[in-house]
Amino acid sequence: MLHVVSTIVLVILAVGIYCRRRRELHIKLMASAFVIDLALVLYIELSRHAVESVVSGSRAIVWTHASISLTVLVLYVVQLVLGSQLLRAQPALAGAAAASKAFAVSSAWHTRTLHRNLGIAFVIFRLLNYLTAFLV
Repeated sequence: MLHVVSTIVLVILAVGIYCRRRRELHIKLMASAFVIDLALVLYIELSRHAVESVVSGSRAIVWTHASISLTVLVLYVVQLVLGSQLLRAQPALAGAAAASKAFAVSSAWHTRTLHRNLGIAFVIFRLLNYLTAFLV
């Protein structure tokens, strides 16, 4: 059952990435994937005491999966922060004076680039999370 939910999250993420140019839909899909993934982590912790299992376990794959999972959660939060900064920057760009507009555009471009590049890392780590879940 957990693998099914994780597969659904991957599908939601794939659709969210595909719809990245449709801002409202992208935000809803990516936020939904985050909420489902976070609920999945909480469920696993509450039902299986995952943290305790990792600490007491000595299998390398368990530690690897836990590290990847933690990285995925951190990247989710970073992506949400960067995405919200981009969302706030759009109205500011429209109303900015010419002198400050150049800085605002540069800053928004940097944030967008960082969001995209960390998004690629996020997808790689989320796929690794999915694959290692079958080995744990």
